Amino acid sequence: MVEKRREVEAPQIQAAVFALIVESGLEPKDLGFRLHEGASLPVKGGSKRSRNQKVVVKAPVVDAKSLEGLSIEELQALLNDLTQVERTKKSQIQKAYRTKIWSVLKRSGVLPEHIGLEVVDGRYQLRPKYVNPDTNETWAGRGKVPKWLRALEAQGRDRTEFLENSASDA
Repeated sequence: MVEKRREVEAPQIQAAVFALIVESGLEPKDLGFRLHEGASLPVKGGSKRSRNQKVVVKAPVVDAKSLEGLSIEELQALLNDLTQVERTKKSQIQKAYRTKIWSVLKRSGVLPEHIGLEVVDGRYQLRPKYVNPDTNETWAGRGKVPKWLRALEAQGRDRTEFLENSASDA
């Protein structure tokens, strides 16, 4: 039942997440995602943007004549300052929109893969599937079995005893 609900919600979640990506003004890769083949982002005006098409943003134009009186060193210093401001602003936008996107995904229970996105920067963490009742250590059920779970199984206990409540409901 939960999977069926997620299938129904996925198109709405995809629209919301893709709208956030477009709203950010950044490329999906700058937010830690890659579009799956065939997926496209909406563009203001209602059309679609393919995964390789760049967003063109008009920047305020600085009058070149106002810069003519500056020395090479002054121009270089100005360029360095502008580059630093750009990096800081981009970092702030990335953090804010990553938080918004992951919030939408977590609230809905929809994985990025279900809406045409692939996580590319390692920020995606699996939900814990198993919990150590003594220390609250967790394991997502992938990769090498942790020592605490191997030790408990060696004592004759069943792995299913340690399933997290939400993992056993899904």
